[in-house]
This record gives sequence, structure tokens and C-alpha cells, in this order.
Amino acid sequence: MSYVKKLSCVLALGVASCMSAGAADQITIAGSTTVKPIVETATQQFKKKNPGVDFVVGGGGSGQGIQLVAKGTVSIGMSSRPLSAAEKTSELVEYRIGLDGVTLIGNKANRVASLTKEQVQGIYCGQIANWKELGGPAGPIVLYTLNSKHGTHEVFMEYFGLETKESGEGAAMVATHRKKGDEAYSSVTAKAMDDARQMVAAILTNPNAVGYVSIGMAASIAAKGAPIRLMDLDGVAATEANVVSGSYKLTRPLLLLTKGEAQGTTQEFLHFVAGPDGQAIVKQMDYIPVGN
Repeated sequence: MSYVKKLSCVLALGVASCMSAGAADQITIAGSTTVKPIVETATQQFKKKNPGVDFVVGGGGSGQGIQLVAKGTVSIGMSSRPLSAAEKTSELVEYRIGLDGVTLIGNKANRVASLTKEQVQGIYCGQIANWKELGGPAGPIVLYTLNSKHGTHEVFMEYFGLETKESGEGAAMVATHRKKGDEAYSSVTAKAMDDARQMVAAILTNPNAVGYVSIGMAASIAAKGAPIRLMDLDGVAATEANVVSGSYKLTRPLLLLTKGEAQGTTQEFLHFVAGPDGQAIVKQMDYIPVGN
């Protein structure tokens, strides 16, 4: 397959048209932008020993990856959230390749270091609007969220029992929230980000800001000296060890999915990702290998 043809397939996520255009050993993959870097690195390493295999890797978010693999449009779907009950009724087979925790993050200049589940609900629903209400310095809470394409967003909303409504597009997108069961959405808006690293960058420059990202990402950035604070949740520190032990509850699996049991080269690739070399990639990307 030519580079131009492959690139057009990835950008459009029109993987169905790609499938008939390549070699017999072609693996098409789409879904979670969290899992995508792991898979892209794994495909590069896998191809070194299997040069005849052709990969087409697209993004689109966890929900789209699940839908595409369920329809048979792609060989493998990527998800950074658990499947819903409705999604589990399909023929999908899950392959867990890693584990991640999600942490609330703030600027280190803000002395608020711990939040409860109820406080997070209050913050995102506009009932707590100033840091002084949480024992911090006086200042309006500036909210950030990831847009609804992200598996991280879905995990966060589900854990805190929230629903979201987005408006605007691109850099102008904002979101409002409500607790499940409430009639009205809050009038307080959160900036809806398309990229977790953009969220981190914004929080680094604003002592009043709060958002949420992967524990691995936040810990890695903090370890390099960036003024970012990983906040405790219900008195439990947001650490890899606490995710592994199960004491930290805001977690998510990193999944690869197939429609029916994987066969042939697809099965070999999945075994590679689950093996030592693939799990080393998961660790390199600041996530938790399933062997832990």
C-alpha cells in the first residue's frame, strides 16, 4: 500500500476501504488516543521481525474504536475505558494490555492537596466555586475537562456520577455538568480540551485551575520539576502502587478488542503486546503493565 493511500485511510478512519487495498497480512486498528501511542510503538517493533505485515492505525476515541471493531470494519479496536453493558452484548473479546489511574491535578501553588468524591461533584457542578471553600487561597476555581471523545473523560464522568453537555467547537469548546438524575446543567463552564497535555500546560500556568489526566502522565511531568500537584482522592494518594493495590479507585483498563477470538497474524500481534517487549512499551509510556 502506498504511503498516500495509507495516510488517507488513517485520517479518514475509512479503514474498510483500506482493507481491500493492501497485502494479505494487514492489521487495521482504531480507537483510543490513549492506547494509540502504545500500539504505534508496538507495531514498529513487531514489523522488525515481521516485515510482511502491514498496519493501518487510526484514532477516533474509545467509543469509535469499539463501534468499528464490533462492525468488523477494523481488525482491532482500542479502548481506554471498560465496555458498557450494551457493548458487552456484542461478540467482542477483550485483551487487557495495561492499567491506568486518573488523577485530579492542580497547580502546586494551590495548597489544596486532597479532594473527596462529593467535593469533585460540587466543583464540576458549580456548587463549589472558590478555592477558599476547600481550605485554599481565595480565588475562583477554573475548570478544565477533556472532551467527550476521550476514554479518560468517560471514566471520570462515570466515577463521579456526572453528565456533560458540550457546546462550541475546537478551541472554543466548553462543557457544563450535572449530577445524574438532576434536571438542570450547571451554568459554570469547563474548558473542554482535546489533548491531555494541553490541559496540563494550562494548569501549570494558572494557580486556580483544576483538571484530570492519567496518573502516569502527571507523575512523569511532576518528576521533571513541573509545578503540578496530583491530588489525593478520598484520602488516598494518586500513585501507581495504590492503583495496583486497588486502594485508589479512579482507574481504567487499557484494552485491545477483536470481534471473536483473534486469529493468525492479529493473534500473534496481540501476544506480542501482552508479552515482555509489549509490556515494556506500556511501562515506557507511563502506564502500568498487566504483569504488575
